Amino acid sequence: MSSPTFVIERETKEGVKSVDIKPAVFDLRIETDTLQLTLGVGEVGYARPNEVAQMLKNSMTCEIVALPFHRKSAYRLNETGQIVSPMDL
Repeated sequence: MSSPTFVIERETKEGVKSVDIKPAVFDLRIETDTLQLTLGVGEVGYARPNEVAQMLKNSMTCEIVALPFHRKSAYRLNETGQIVSPMDL
């Protein structure tokens, strides 16, 4: 997380382009042998879990295709930084 940018190559309709996904990666840590990610979508752009995992692949011991991803929750942060349930939008 101390890196100023997280630049990945993303396939688009127009071809491959370099994208900085750092603004959309809010948290990244290992807890009990599990990679925990908090990723954003919206105004800050977006980051896919597999894109973050791809960046980390050099330190991983398994292939990226073997990693299961499980979304634990979805929410929005309001102007004051409080979590708002999508059901309240």
